[in-house]
Amino acid sequence: MKNFFRITFLAFIFSCVITVFVSDAHAGAYYLNDTKLARVHVILKNGETFDGKTKLPGGWYTKPIKVTPDEGKTRKFKPEEIEALVVWEKKHPDKQFVMRRITRPYYNRKGQWKHDNVQWMFAQAVGKHLTIYMGAPMYEFNRRNGTLVGLAQYNNGFSSVGVKTGAEKGVFIGNKKSLMEFLSDAPTICRRLEANEIDSNDYQTIVDVYEPVE
Repeated sequence: MKNFFRITFLAFIFSCVITVFVSDAHAGAYYLNDTKLARVHVILKNGETFDGKTKLPGGWYTKPIKVTPDEGKTRKFKPEEIEALVVWEKKHPDKQFVMRRITRPYYNRKGQWKHDNVQWMFAQAVGKHLTIYMGAPMYEFNRRNGTLVGLAQYNNGFSSVGVKTGAEKGVFIGNKKSLMEFLSDAPTICRRLEANEIDSNDYQTIVDVYEPVE
């Protein structure tokens, strides 16, 4: 897990990556692509990379990721070997999404912490000190615009998780209260959120202006 959350690395390497999350899977559901094979750029923790096609992993997928290159032999990568997957729909190479396995808390219906889970999620907003990841049980591409879409039955199972630079675990930030608790080390942004100067769902602005107090 050492150096797992290299936020500045992602911000630099993937500065051109578009990360859009559609929480309402029913919106435009007619256009879901039923993604059989996505284009993928695999980045391993040892620095090796590998390009090809793969089936998008589900949120809780724990099996090896099978990648077939345009030429050469298919390879399988254990999830523990992978630093990140950069995925896109083949007709929309301009819209790429960074997926990673994020350790995040699991709560029961009463809001009580039960245990930590590891979930495939993707970065929606990347900042200097903070990255916000989005997750769902399944993922597909919208074939009209190449947007990565999270799918969950009855809209349950979506997760918003914040990871601060240097942290090894994410924190659930699915509502304004939990978000402000998470950002309590940055009083200025908390005041702006409380005054509704910044919308609690405007994650890109949040990661851009988040500056923790030493």
